[in-house]
Amino acid sequence: MEVEAKFRVPDAALLERLAAAARLVGYDLEPPAARRDDDVFLDTADRRLLAAGYYLRRRENADGVRITLKQVATASDDGVLRREEYELRAAADVPVSEWPRGPLRDRVLGLAGPETLIPFLELAQERRTRRVGMDGRVVAELSLDVVAARATGRLRRWYEVELEIVGDGTEDDLTALGAALRDVWGLVPESRSKFERALESAGVNDAASRSAPASTPRGGRRPGTDGRRVKDGGSGPVGDESAAGEHKADEPRPGEPRPDEPKADEPKADEPKAAESKADEPGKAPATVAAALESEPAPAEATRPVPRVKGGVQARPAAAAAAAPDQKAPATTPVADGGWSPRAAEARRKRPVVAKHDTMAEAAVAVMRLHFAKMLAHEAGTRAGKDSEELHDMRVATRRLRMALRLFADVLDAETMRPVLKGLRHTGRTLGAVRDLDVFHEKTQHYVEGLPRSRREELEPLFDAWQVEYDERRAAMVDYLDGRRYRRFVERLGTLLAGRPEDLAARDARDGASVRQVLPALLHRDLADVLAAGSRVDGAGTPLARFHELRITAKALRYTLEFFEVPLGRGAKPLIEAMKELQDHLGDLQDAVVSCGIVRDVLTWGSWASPDARPPAHTDIQLAPGLCRYLGVRQDEMERLVLTFPGVWPRVAGEEFGGRLAGLLARL
Repeated sequence: MEVEAKFRVPDAALLERLAAAARLVGYDLEPPAARRDDDVFLDTADRRLLAAGYYLRRRENADGVRITLKQVATASDDGVLRREEYELRAAADVPVSEWPRGPLRDRVLGLAGPETLIPFLELAQERRTRRVGMDGRVVAELSLDVVAARATGRLRRWYEVELEIVGDGTEDDLTALGAALRDVWGLVPESRSKFERALESAGVNDAASRSAPASTPRGGRRPGTDGRRVKDGGSGPVGDESAAGEHKADEPRPGEPRPDEPKADEPKADEPKAAESKADEPGKAPATVAAALESEPAPAEATRPVPRVKGGVQARPAAAAAAAPDQKAPATTPVADGGWSPRAAEARRKRPVVAKHDTMAEAAVAVMRLHFAKMLAHEAGTRAGKDSEELHDMRVATRRLRMALRLFADVLDAETMRPVLKGLRHTGRTLGAVRDLDVFHEKTQHYVEGLPRSRREELEPLFDAWQVEYDERRAAMVDYLDGRRYRRFVERLGTLLAGRPEDLAARDARDGASVRQVLPALLHRDLADVLAAGSRVDGAGTPLARFHELRITAKALRYTLEFFEVPLGRGAKPLIEAMKELQDHLGDLQDAVVSCGIVRDVLTWGSWASPDARPPAHTDIQLAPGLCRYLGVRQDEMERLVLTFPGVWPRVAGEEFGGRLAGLLARL
């Protein structure tokens, strides 16, 4: 019996934070061990195993071939899954009749009978596993997964976390750990297996699978007697690249119904789901699930910190100069024909125009239109690079758009908005890489200007390393803004915002629930998340990661208040100011943490980050007393911000904040 909890992960950055965390609600986390799994799912042509409530997986990795039969089961509301499972190891691909005797072989032969097993779905995952322990006993295994799957020609990628009881673990351990992932880390329980998610994304359901005809596969292939795909004149094992590469992206797998969707390389503008099969990359979809997985941007790039300075003197970077033409840039980015093109006045508005009697779908469109307009209004200035605030404002707009998609997740159609969310994530990461460098530069420059004139060159090694990194990242940002991927994202979002709000609404949210009906629950939820995260911050010994987690949850509450400031009325402003004070305090702490890591790397390797994964040798340390003094200053700043945090926290956690919020909601 397998007992595990599964959770959806929104992006690579959160997956990386979980990979770096040292503890989870009092449990110790061992360093992650990485591995790659390539899976092929087998069934008869008429889906006998699936019809009986099972699926059969063949997994090949460095350990050999492992065959697993699992029961198709639905997880409970907290994401805990209990299901029947059988497993065996095989030295290589062999027919079912040659598998080792045991329950798995007997069950498969009983369900499939004399029918041949053929592949119908492929799945690959990069998995990092972490043992979870307490008081010397191992209780669970935490798996951090990047998944790519293909069925009926569609490719899909996603992130996922699995938590499985192992060793001396009990379901009480699983409950405690699962609650932490859900309530502290903000992960959403996932009731479906990877297998089911892949089938659903491909439009294959049980009924279709059970009614699939048992016919000869297309392309001249015929099933082999041992469950392999065989082409006339040759053979290859299931999942062989030679066989998979000949399968067209728009052709169904053997025994599957032909999909009605357009080809993967011919998406329609109003069908984001088809576009997702291209893995959000320009050009054609990857030919194999392995290629789809490998085309995922490295998570480390999304979270790596960055800065900007040279010799203690403000200097215009070479990349910025090259990207700053003399002619005046347009005020906004043009949107595709028929799309929504914001006017300059809309970008200057501070808050979205939302009324309490508006439907939530109408509110969602109003919020997104405002911040889409702001994003486009600052694009030209961001590309020019003359004023760092242009980049700051554009990045903030993308953050608010992402938060809007989170806030209105139950209102907006997930399939329609998924490509938009991908575009926002990539745009935000690209802008953030350069903006973080700007922030580092500004704070480091402020420190340098306070030094005696004779010492203003002592951070030269840091500025040299920064300049190389800044030029590289800024050039990459400009290339992205000039590229087709960004253009597609802007055109898609503009086209969606040009339509009626109800056209974007999820099927079960088209009843027209109003802001005044839904907003109280949203704000109470966000406040509860903030209070829960704050309860884990306890004194100077608190891990710094917990302050960062609180900062993320506080940002969600602040943005929700800002989005609905108009219907909440003037009383919302003091609440927003309190949230801003908390966020600024925690933001300064995070900046100091990042700065310390950067200075450490330069002290150790003389470059912006480690040149490779090896641990530093004693001889790697640089002779740089000025850098050491600056590291000490930022350490002192971290200590000051941690010790003064109790003076800021009551403004949000106290009775006054909760009472004011309750009063505003009562007047809705």
